[in-house]
Amino acid sequence: MFPGQWETSVGGHIKYGDTAKETAARELEEELRIIEPVRYLGRFAYRGKEEKENIAFFYVVTKKEPKLNRLEATRGEFLTIHELERCLSRRTFVDGTDEEVRILKRLLSKLEESR
Repeated sequence: MFPGQWETSVGGHIKYGDTAKETAARELEEELRIIEPVRYLGRFAYRGKEEKENIAFFYVVTKKEPKLNRLEATRGEFLTIHELERCLSRRTFVDGTDEEVRILKRLLSKLEESR
């Protein structure tokens, strides 16, 4: 959607009649060829200069090897949240990534606390 810019996750827009969870599972299969149940993590409303979105975060636990769909992306990497934070200043990410990473860190921290 934004050539030359990095995204931080698998994602897509919800189709009419679908739920956020159905969309997350569909996008995971389309972009990484992984079919697994997705689990809700949290959400936030993003209001940036390029887009205005209501973003839902889901996660998946799998031992399956991801296979990047080259029709969806030209390149992909898997980073820890700390590696991603270091990359924020060295790469061009889509608008709002700083805020998204900050919220994702908070949600992941809550997930760890609940285990």
